[in-house]
Amino acid sequence: MAFISAVHWWQEWQMRVLVLGSLFVYLSLYFADTVRKSPSLGKLRFLVWLAYVGGDALAIYSLATLFNRQRQRTACGSRGSSDLEVIWAPVLLIHLGGQPTMTAYSLEDNELWKRHAMTLVSQVSVALYVFCNWWSGERQLLNAAVLLFVVGIVKFSYKPWALKRASFTSMLASSAVSLARDKRRESLIGMLWRLFTTYFVDLNPYFLDSIPPVIRVGRKRKTTRHTAQAPGEIKVEQMEGEILEDGQEAQEIDVQGEVTTLGGFVALARRCYKETRNRTSFTEGLVFAPVSLLYKMFVDLSDPYTNRLKELKFFLGFRASDSYKMIQQCLFNTFVIVYTRRRVTLTLLGAFLQASLPFLTLTSVVIFLKSHKGGYDVNDVWVTYILFGVTALHEFLPFVPHFHATWHEVVFQENVNKHWYVKQKPEARRITELVRQHVKDGWQSYIKGPISYRRFNNLRGQWALERHKKEQQLTRGSSNGGVDWSVLESSLRMPFDESVLIWHVATDLCYYKTLDQDQEAPQNTGDYLGETTQDTVYLARVISEYMAYLLFIRSEMLLPGARAGLFNLVSDDITAMLSNDKAARRQRRRGLEATARRVVRLMWSPDPDEIFEVSDLVLQMKNITDQLENLGNERWKVVLGVWVEMLCFSAARCSGYLHARSLGDGGEFLSYIWLLWSAMGMETLADKISKPEPPGEDEVKQEEQEEQGNN
Repeated sequence: MAFISAVHWWQEWQMRVLVLGSLFVYLSLYFADTVRKSPSLGKLRFLVWLAYVGGDALAIYSLATLFNRQRQRTACGSRGSSDLEVIWAPVLLIHLGGQPTMTAYSLEDNELWKRHAMTLVSQVSVALYVFCNWWSGERQLLNAAVLLFVVGIVKFSYKPWALKRASFTSMLASSAVSLARDKRRESLIGMLWRLFTTYFVDLNPYFLDSIPPVIRVGRKRKTTRHTAQAPGEIKVEQMEGEILEDGQEAQEIDVQGEVTTLGGFVALARRCYKETRNRTSFTEGLVFAPVSLLYKMFVDLSDPYTNRLKELKFFLGFRASDSYKMIQQCLFNTFVIVYTRRRVTLTLLGAFLQASLPFLTLTSVVIFLKSHKGGYDVNDVWVTYILFGVTALHEFLPFVPHFHATWHEVVFQENVNKHWYVKQKPEARRITELVRQHVKDGWQSYIKGPISYRRFNNLRGQWALERHKKEQQLTRGSSNGGVDWSVLESSLRMPFDESVLIWHVATDLCYYKTLDQDQEAPQNTGDYLGETTQDTVYLARVISEYMAYLLFIRSEMLLPGARAGLFNLVSDDITAMLSNDKAARRQRRRGLEATARRVVRLMWSPDPDEIFEVSDLVLQMKNITDQLENLGNERWKVVLGVWVEMLCFSAARCSGYLHARSLGDGGEFLSYIWLLWSAMGMETLADKISKPEPPGEDEVKQEEQEEQGNN
C-alpha cells in the first residue's frame, strides 16, 4: 500500500518537482560562476559541471513529461484543474537558455553551437505545440504566457548565438581583414545588421588607434622631427625637454606609418624602453582600449609590428604593480568573451533585448497576479507563483549594483600526488615582477637588433649562467672557483622537458642538502632584483614546483610534445634507492622532508654499500647540484635566474588555444606570463609562426658593429 500511495503521489507531483528542480539548478548556475573561476574551489567544479550538463537534461525531460501528461489527460478526459501546468512551458525554455555568466563550460562547447541550435528548434516546437493544443484558460493568463514565451524563446536563442560568436572560427572572422572584405561586399541592410549584431570592440578592430600616440608625463616644451634610421621608412616624432616629477627629462616617441620589419620594430622598441617613464597610474578606463583587443591573441592571431609597438608603449606607461592589474583585467575580459554571452549582450541588438526582457517578465508576473485563478489546483497556483516570481527577480539581478568583477588572484599550483591534491601558493605578483624586470633588462642590455632579439626569445637559462660567469670572472679573475660551467650549460641544451625535470630535482637537492648539513640560510649576501636571499630561495623553489606541476599535469602547456612520463623514470630510480635502505623506509613515515634528506645522504654517501645504479637523468641532477654547490651562497641567484628564463620560454611556446582553455578551469599563471611577455614586445608562438623572416644584411652588420663597440 505504501508503494502504491508513493506512486500516486509521484504521478500528482511529478511535474511540480521537475519544474522546481529545474528552477533550482538554473539558479545554482548563477552563483556557480565564482566556483569555476577560482582555483581554490576546484574540488567543487565537478558539481558545477554536473549542474551545467544536468540542467539542460532536466529541462528537456520536464518538457517531454509535460507533453505526455497533457496527452494522457486528453485521452482520459480528465482535464481542468491541472491545465495551469501548460503555462510552465515557457519558463522551461528560459531554463534551457542557461545563465549569461556560463554559456560555455569548456572551450569545446563553443564549437557545438549547431547542436544547441537544433535543440532550440526542437524544444521550442514542443513547447509551442503543448501550449497551443492544450491551453484552455482565460485571456489574462494567455497574455502572461505569450509574454513569457517571447522571453523564453529570445533567451534560449541567446545560447547558440553566443556559442557561435565565441567560437574560434567566429573570432578569427572578426579580424580586420575579414571585416574590410565584408564591408566591400555587403549591402546597406547587411551593414546595418552587422552594426546591430557585432560586438562593439569588433566594429573597430584597431581600437589601438584611439590610444594617445605619446604617453605625456610632464609639461611639453618643444618638439623636433626627424626620420628614424630603422628600416621601413618610419617617421618618428621626438618630444624633448618634458619636466618630470623627479626633475629628470624624458624623450618620448610617436610612430607615424607602418612598421614592416623586425629590425624596425626592435629599434623603436629599444627607444621606448630608454625614453618612457613609468608614471601612469592604473585606471579602468585607460586600460580598456588595448586590453579589449588582446583577447584575439587567444586565437593565435599575430598583431602587426605597428600595433605591437603601440601596445608596448601603452604598457610601459604603467608601474610594475599596475601592470599586474592590467593583465588581470585582460584575462577577465578574455574569460567573459569566450565563456559568457559578452559578445552577444554587448551588441546594439543584444543590449536592447537585455534591457527589455526583464520588464516583459515583470509584466507577465503582474498579469498573472491580476488574473482569475479559480478552478485550478492550489498547489499548481503556488508553484506558478514561485516560478514567475523567482524568474522575474532573477532577470533583474544584473541591474543590482555590485562591485566590478575582475579576475581572481592567481595562485601557483604545486603537484602533490597528481590530481588528487594540489597545493596552491599566492606568489604571482612577485614572480610577475621578476619576469617584467628580466624582460626590461633584456631590452636594455641584451637586445641590440633582430638577431639578439630572436636569441633572447629563445633563452631558457643561458643568460643567467652567462651573467654570473662574467661576474665571477671579474671578482675572481681567471679562476672558476671549482665550477664546471659546461655541466650547467649542457643541461640547458637538452630537450626542454628533461631540463625542467633535472633542474627541478637539482633545486630540491640543493635545498635539502643545505638543510641536511644544518647550515642556516645565508642572510643578505646578495639580492636578485631586490629580493633577499631567503626570498630568492623561496621564489626559486616556487617556480620550480610550478614548472614541475606543468610537466606532470599540464604537459601540453609546458611545451608541445612535453613528456609527463619522464617523472616515472626518476621516480622509479628514487623508489629503488629508498626500497633498499631501511632508514629511508622508517623516515618515509615521518614526512617528505625527512625522506628527501635521506635521498640526499644516499646520493652523496661515501659508503660503497650505499651506491646504487641510477639513470643518466639522476646522474645529471647530481652533477648539476655539485656545480651549484660550488657557487656557494650565490647559487640561488643563478637558480632563480634560470627558472625565470625557463618560465618565459614555456609561456611563449604555449598556444593561445591552450591558454583560453585553461581559463575555464580557473586559469594558469602561465597565461599571466604569456600576456606580459607579449605586452613587453616579445614573441609568442603566433608571432614566431607568422613572422619568421630573417634579418636583413644591413641589420646584421649594424648589430655586429654595436656589439663590438660594447665589448
